Amino acid sequence: MKDKIIKEMKRLEKENEVSVLFAVEAGSRTWGVSSENSDYDVRFVYIHKIEWYLAIDEKRDVIELPVDKSLDMSGWDLQKALRLYRKSNPQFLEWLNSDLVYVEAFKTLEQLRLVREVVFSPVTCFHHYFSMARRNFKSLGTGKEIKLKKYINVLRPLLACLWIEKFESIPPNRITFLTEKLVAKPLVIRDINKLIKDKQRGYEYSQVSLEDLLFFFERELERLRELGGELSRQEKDVTPLLNEIFFETVKEVWGGRIP
Repeated sequence: MKDKIIKEMKRLEKENEVSVLFAVEAGSRTWGVSSENSDYDVRFVYIHKIEWYLAIDEKRDVIELPVDKSLDMSGWDLQKALRLYRKSNPQFLEWLNSDLVYVEAFKTLEQLRLVREVVFSPVTCFHHYFSMARRNFKSLGTGKEIKLKKYINVLRPLLACLWIEKFESIPPNRITFLTEKLVAKPLVIRDINKLIKDKQRGYEYSQVSLEDLLFFFERELERLRELGGELSRQEKDVTPLLNEIFFETVKEVWGGRIP
């Protein structure tokens, strides 16, 4: 699959006249809950030629390329990525945390990773994950009619909230690691391990009741409801730092074409 992804990257570079800076896996494969039939969700950041950034009109800064049922690819222009990064965008932080890197053509990924903790806002990310977990919890069904994917879509953001509560740092992607560090109750750990194994086996629904996990969701969401106001709100102006990364990337990609 990696060869196919690299081939598609080269094709989109040619068709869109861009240069891909890096491409990573996102979603279930980086969370450690994918099965053999799980699709690939590739996310990438690209840069246009210099002239593209000099026009006064706004232009499309996203490339979406659903290749087939097994491979979905979506990417952001570097300027868009940096603007979202400045806001501590949780989705982009997950991209940077991915341990599945398909393309790393320049130093940009390394530079962005080096400043993660400077850019990271505990408040922004906590509210994002808490809202996601609460919304997904409300959409759960009952009993064995709950799809495993729905459990995962509550569990991952909820564990991210717990990580931010405890460490005020960027949550790791892998659910098993988060569980090991954050969950103490044996029955909840048992349910999480069962959930992950069933998901990896390709089951759509849980084979057993996961009542302890459901109770864990309900209890922690209620407890965390007021936490956002207690987190650090230190404001950091990271614009000069990200501007420098943008400028250095342009120089690295396009060489002597700029001063």
